[in-house]
Amino acid sequence: MGESRRVINGTGICDGIGEGIAFVVRQFKHDFKVDSSLTAEEEEGKINKAFAKFTRELNEMIGKAREHSAGGEADILEAQLILSQDSSLFRNTIEYIKEGHTAEYAIDTVCSELSSRFIRSGDKSLIDRIEDIRDIEHRMMVILSEKKEPDLKNLPENAVLICDEVGSNFIPMLYSKNLKGVVTQRGSKSGHAAIVVRGISI
Repeated sequence: MGESRRVINGTGICDGIGEGIAFVVRQFKHDFKVDSSLTAEEEEGKINKAFAKFTRELNEMIGKAREHSAGGEADILEAQLILSQDSSLFRNTIEYIKEGHTAEYAIDTVCSELSSRFIRSGDKSLIDRIEDIRDIEHRMMVILSEKKEPDLKNLPENAVLICDEVGSNFIPMLYSKNLKGVVTQRGSKSGHAAIVVRGISI
């Protein structure tokens, strides 16, 4: 069989060419119920535990990121931590739960509403933070659903990562010596992936 080649048009983030083997990671879809069969207190307990685990894991990632001197990874994660601790994010999530909805529906709805507000503001600095909001939502949903993220530790040699977008769970993989390029469907020149890959010259 001959090699399969495909041309993808997009916005370049870094100078140069990355050639290698496509390593495709598909982000799983989050399925959840809207209305809860649990009490509001039980759903609130779920979201409290999920927020606590999210914060603990993110702090651990920040600590590990400080070991790297390039890429600005720790600053990115700390900005996300600050956003996740915004009182309105938690308060609005609890309000939806009190209305009889599941914790999953509540966090999905609140994050979507927050993203919409940032877009309507027209403020570029806020619009750039939508990537953080999507990442918070995704990681919270993973925790609530108890699903496992794909194993990204063992990349093949000369790998080109292809994914929807690079969330915080992907960032440690960007330091792999086997990674030669990154292609994402979503993102911006000032987004997480762009900052890190420019810093480490992928």
